Amino acid sequence: MYEEFTFNEEYEKLTTGTRAHANEFNKIFDKLFENDKFLKYAADSLTTKMLEKGMIANNLVTDNAEMVLAAPMGKLLKEQLDEQNNNFEGNMANVNTSLTTINNNLNTANTNINNVKSTVGTVNTNVSSILNNVASILNKINAGTSVIKSIQRGTVSMSSGSATATKTISSVNINKSIILFDSCRTNEYDDSVYHADFVNSTTIQFYKASAYASVSVGYTVIEFI
Repeated sequence: MYEEFTFNEEYEKLTTGTRAHANEFNKIFDKLFENDKFLKYAADSLTTKMLEKGMIANNLVTDNAEMVLAAPMGKLLKEQLDEQNNNFEGNMANVNTSLTTINNNLNTANTNINNVKSTVGTVNTNVSSILNNVASILNKINAGTSVIKSIQRGTVSMSSGSATATKTISSVNINKSIILFDSCRTNEYDDSVYHADFVNSTTIQFYKASAYASVSVGYTVIEFI
């Protein structure tokens, strides 16, 4: 249909002598309008032919890499790219959150591992010290040397109304000493002493089951070399 219009490249040049009359301007405008119509119909016709020959894609699914996307496809493509970009940014945010959580968990795990290593180191040191002490005692026993540094014996009375009692002794190394004791109840209540411990190097504390009865306790403190 665009063949019905003529594309005119010739225009009358306006000069200072041209009359300022509507007819003079209309002649120029008519040629411009005629050219616009020609270009519009030429473009429409070209688009139609390209679509018919498969040169323009009206969708994004095509195997022809030489096809040109139609104008509406550009908007659709942008919308899809924007959606994919938003999805990508959302996924990356989730990935970063997960990585932060993993990093925090790893830091916590490393802290726990270091704590365990420290505890194991302390246990190993204590075990080594105990083994060295045992070895020293065994060597002295094998050599016929006494391994006992001191022995202290005595009694302590635990009155009714109290479940504990303390006793002062000569200073000992509590890390190398033990307490042996026996007790006797003074009435029908079962108030036997069931525990004794060092408060410090010169004090022992005794504990009985309850505070009902009076109890007499005999003890022996043995300090080893």
